[in-house]
Amino acid sequence: MSGTRICVIGGGLAGSLLAWRLASVGAAVDLVTGAWEVDATAVSGGVVRGFERDPLLSAAATSSLVELRASRTLRHWARYQEFGSLYLYRPTRGDQGIRDDQGIPPADLGLQPQLNDLEAQLPGSIRLLDARDLAAAGWARLPAGTIGVAERHAGAISPEGLRRGVFAELARRPAVRLLAGSVTAVRPAGGGVQVDRVPGAGEYDLAVIAAGRWTGPLLERSGLTADGLRTKCVQYSVHEVSGPRPPAFVDETSGLYGRPVGRDRMLLGVPLDMWDVDPDEPPGSARARADATAWAALRLPRMRIVGPPTAQAVSADSYADPPTLALRPVPDADGRVLTFAGGSGGSAKSAFAVSREAAALLSSGRLAPA
Repeated sequence: MSGTRICVIGGGLAGSLLAWRLASVGAAVDLVTGAWEVDATAVSGGVVRGFERDPLLSAAATSSLVELRASRTLRHWARYQEFGSLYLYRPTRGDQGIRDDQGIPPADLGLQPQLNDLEAQLPGSIRLLDARDLAAAGWARLPAGTIGVAERHAGAISPEGLRRGVFAELARRPAVRLLAGSVTAVRPAGGGVQVDRVPGAGEYDLAVIAAGRWTGPLLERSGLTADGLRTKCVQYSVHEVSGPRPPAFVDETSGLYGRPVGRDRMLLGVPLDMWDVDPDEPPGSARARADATAWAALRLPRMRIVGPPTAQAVSADSYADPPTLALRPVPDADGRVLTFAGGSGGSAKSAFAVSREAAALLSSGRLAPA
C-alpha cells in the first residue's frame, strides 16, 4: 500500500490504533486529533476479557487479549492489570439443554464456539460457575439458572495510557503526520477526498472517520449518510468500598457492571437508554447512578459502598447495530470515505484485533475506490 495517502480523523483509541497499523504496512497517514479530555477514550473503564455472547465480538476480544498479553510493549503502554473477570448470564429457553437443577456442561450453553476459542488461545483461563460457586464468591439474589463465565486471564487497561504510547510511537514514524484541529467536512472530490479546515490537511486517497460520537454529525455536515450510527450516553461512578470486591464483571441479569479501581474502590454502572444525545453535552442520569448502587447492594451484599462517589464520568459514544467497532464504507462516498466507530463504549476489548483486521482490509485493495 506504499504511496496510498490516508487521513484518519479521530485520535481516540480506535483512530490511533488504526493509524499505527496502517503506518506499519507502509501507508502515508495523517492522523487528525481533537480535544482528548472529552472523548470516550479518556473516560473508558478499560475492561478487557475474551468472552462475549456475540461470537464475532468474542473472537475479536479474545484475539485482542492474546495480543496484549503477548507484548511487553503493549502491556506497558496500556498499564495492563490482570485481576480476572466474571460474566453472569441466564440462559433463555432457546438455549438447548439448559435445566436449572442440572449441571452446566459447556456444550449446553449454546456458547461452545466462544468457549472453545478461549480455551484454545488462553488455556486454563475460563471456568464455568453454577449457583453454588456464585454464592461462595459473594453473589446473592441471582435469578435461578444464572451461570458465570469466569476468566483468569482478564482485567483492565488504561485506554488513555495506551493512546499516549501509540502517539509517541507514531511521532517517530516518518510516514505519519499528527495534525491538530476540528474537521468541518469530508468531501469526496475528483479522484480523492478533501478534508476541510484542518491546517496541513488536504486531499487523500481515503478518509477514515474514527471520531467516536462525533462521527455521525461529521458525516451529516459533509452531506453524507450517517451509516446507521447513533450517539448513546455512557456513565459510571467510582465508589470507595469495604469488604471483598469482585473482579471485573458484567451481570446481564441486572445490567450492572463494574471493576476494581486501586486498593479500595469500585467502578459501578448500568447501561443507559439515552439515545441521540448531544455529543458535546451528554446529559447523564441521576436515576442510573442510584440504580447502580442499589443493584450492587442487592447482588454483592458483602461489599459495602462507603459514602458518595469519589469520581463520576458522563460521556457518550457512537452506537451501531450490532454494537461493535468495525470498518464501514459510507454508502454514498464512492468507497473513499469509511467509518471506524460503533463500539458504544466497549471498544477497548476488541480494538487490537479490529484495528489489525481493518488495516489489512484497507491495504489489500479490496476497499479501493471505484
